[in-house]
Amino acid sequence: MPKMIQARARLAPADRPGFAVRALAGAEDTTEILLYDEIGMWGIQAGDFVRALQMIATPKILVRVNSPGGDVFDGLAIFNALRAHPAIVQTHVDGLAASIASVIALAGETVTAAENSFFMVHNPWSIVIGDAGDMRQMAGILDKVTGQLIALYAEASTKAPAAIAAMLDAETWLTAQEAQASGFVDSILDEPLHAGEDAGAEASPADALAGFDLSIYRNLPRALRERARVAVERGAPDGRQDGPGRPEDGPGGGQADSSTAQEGAALARFRRLQQARLSLVEGTPR
Repeated sequence: MPKMIQARARLAPADRPGFAVRALAGAEDTTEILLYDEIGMWGIQAGDFVRALQMIATPKILVRVNSPGGDVFDGLAIFNALRAHPAIVQTHVDGLAASIASVIALAGETVTAAENSFFMVHNPWSIVIGDAGDMRQMAGILDKVTGQLIALYAEASTKAPAAIAAMLDAETWLTAQEAQASGFVDSILDEPLHAGEDAGAEASPADALAGFDLSIYRNLPRALRERARVAVERGAPDGRQDGPGRPEDGPGGGQADSSTAQEGAALARFRRLQQARLSLVEGTPR
């Protein structure tokens, strides 16, 4: 059985305010769900989400997404649960819908986005410990998952599967305007959604993004790169990482411009922090 090294968050669920279910202020017929964390065991787990979703009886649901992604299978379970719910579901990207969080964002009958938000798609990846057979087995799993993701993105967008596959290969970051042009987003809101009383929900998309360490992504847009560097130097505000950093990932890979010694040192510190949190668990693609 293939194994994967994952960076696991050590915080208890009570210390993670990024998941909330509540009545939407000023709209008694709508329940608001905040997804402001990673997806999976280091953040919002599918089981917790589905149990909360089953308790919702309002005819409308607003899901607000700000997440760097996480576990593929947890994300697919959340996506399917939202699709199956009898309520009218609207999803809204407050700050970031990256990786499997971009799939969750597509679960809405209507998908909206903040004007300065981001949408990112890439291939699932994993780190495996084992022999050649284990490596081939995981490669086969990743290929199958990639095929499923391509089909989901193609169904939701105006692009052909081949074009979607190329976007995943390139780790493609889209502004809200680009996501709308690609068919992932139906409309862009230039005014913030009315938030509840929770302070975290009232943060601007830019402030919300500052809560995540995005340095593991190789094609991070220039607009987000400085924020990612600061997060790495702080060790990420609450120790959160989106997964194991591969040598080719992070600011030093792909199109990212990180030639300065300062950013190199920051990445080295991030990897040392990451090594300190490593635990061996059963492998699932990310």
